[in-house]
Formats: sequence, C-alpha cells, structure tokens
Amino acid sequence: MSNGKNDIPEIEFLRSAGLFEPYSMEERAFNLFWELDRHFTIEEFHRILHRSGLQLPLESVGAMLSDLVLHGLAHEVHFGREKALRYEPLHIGEHHDHLICISCGGISEFESPELETVQSKAVEGKGFRPFRHTLQIFGVCPECDRKRDKAIPLMKAGVGEFVKIESCGGDKACIAHLAAMGLREGQVVEVLSAGEDAPVILLAGGGRVGIGAELAENITVKPIDVRDTTGVDDDRTIPSQQCRRRRQRRHRKGWRKR
Repeated sequence: MSNGKNDIPEIEFLRSAGLFEPYSMEERAFNLFWELDRHFTIEEFHRILHRSGLQLPLESVGAMLSDLVLHGLAHEVHFGREKALRYEPLHIGEHHDHLICISCGGISEFESPELETVQSKAVEGKGFRPFRHTLQIFGVCPECDRKRDKAIPLMKAGVGEFVKIESCGGDKACIAHLAAMGLREGQVVEVLSAGEDAPVILLAGGGRVGIGAELAENITVKPIDVRDTTGVDDDRTIPSQQCRRRRQRRHRKGWRKR
C-alpha cells in the first residue's frame, strides 16, 4: 500500500474533489487504469479489475470512468462502428492519434508533429479556430496483414479498402452480371460499405455500385496498396481520385456551412 509520498498528482486531485477515499478500492482501480494507459470499454476494464482482485460491480466501474471524464482525467472515445464507448487516460499536454485494425480490433497510438503542423495550417487557412480534434485511421495491422490471404472474397474486404476484381470463379453468369453493372475482372474498386448479410457498395468508375451478399461471396478480389498504383492502366485508376478532384473544385471557394 502506498504511503502517500509517491502518489501521482491526479490522485491528490481526485481526493481533494471528494471522488475517492484514500487507498480505497476505487482509488486502486484508478491507479490501474492510469498505469495500463490503454483504451477500455467498461466491460473490459471490469474484467481486468476482477483478475487483479478488485471486485467492483460493473455499475461502479461505469460510474467511476464517467466521473474521470467529468473531472478531466479521461477521454470518451468511439472507434468506427463499435457500439460501446471506450475510455483512455487524459494526459495533460499530450496528444496522439489512433490506428485501428479492422481484422483483430487492435488499437495503436501514434504521434506525428508533422501531421499536427499540416492540420494546424489547414484550419488556419480556413479562418477556423480549433479546440480539439481526433484522427482515426482504419486498416490492417502488420500481423493481420501477414496472415491475410492474397486473394479474398469481396465480402471480407474492409470498408475504405481498395481491391482489384480477380475472378468470379469461372462462373459465366457471375461475369455477365458484373459486366451488366459496369464491372470487369482486373478493375480497381473501393469498398464504401459492407456488412454481414448486407449488400456491398463499391465505388467504381466514379459511381456507386451495389452487389448482393450472395454474389459478393463468389467474387474474389486482391487487396491493393493505394500508395502504390504503378502499373495500373488509365481506365483502372483509383476510382475515388476523380470524385475527390470534383469535390475539391466545388469547395475551392472556401468554408461552407452545412
């Protein structure tokens, strides 16, 4: 048990706010939250506390994390389509962004002073006064990428991923169906939306194309690195580039309120 000499400033602040009794189970739970310095749902942190011998009820854990947010000691964060909120410690004077793996759900933090400079210049150029921001980049972590097959069913491609249509398994009806939608083998498309038993929405040739779940299971695609488009023919360029150029022309006049 701590003798108080090495207590972190945040503990002293929480005691003075009357949130924790000195050396209580709640205070020990906060210490663990601060030391682990990760992104937890209430349920995840509740399980960790129990494994550490801190038998706090789930409702108490949720209330404690909410109190930490209210007292400026934690962030509430929401990653992509996750329904549950996550909580992470709020360290004064520090800022980081997040890499989220769509395969394993892993979350990595990164810091980039260069990126922060670019963002600051971008908002200054719009005459906008920023208070805070978040950046979440979704993709596949190195470990999952190594395990991933080089060719996958379209249904397994991630939202935002660029893929090249490889084949329909030799099914002539499938090939004809693709052709009717303006798609062909060898074409690069971007996945705009996908979900279990839901249509896959692709961006192809500057427009949206919907493919039913059953057909999407039979289409094999090859994930490509959008940073490397060497060898891609002019009519197979990354489909969103044209759309982005059109949007840039529309927004060239500056800040628009919606």
